[in-house]
Amino acid sequence: MKIMPVSMPKDIDKYFFNRTRDINMINTQLSTVKLDIPPLLLITGYRGVGKTFLLRKY
Repeated sequence: MKIMPVSMPKDIDKYFFNRTRDINMINTQLSTVKLDIPPLLLITGYRGVGKTFLLRKY
């Protein structure tokens, strides 16, 4: 079994790439709060694909 990190590394940019589209989508969803529209945001994926890294980066 592959060993997974227990915590987030401090140099997250070293491991983070090709997610600008996802960050833009999150930004768009959360910007609706300014318009008094509650954002609906669901981030799903298989274990180890980077869901937590994506949110930490955001």
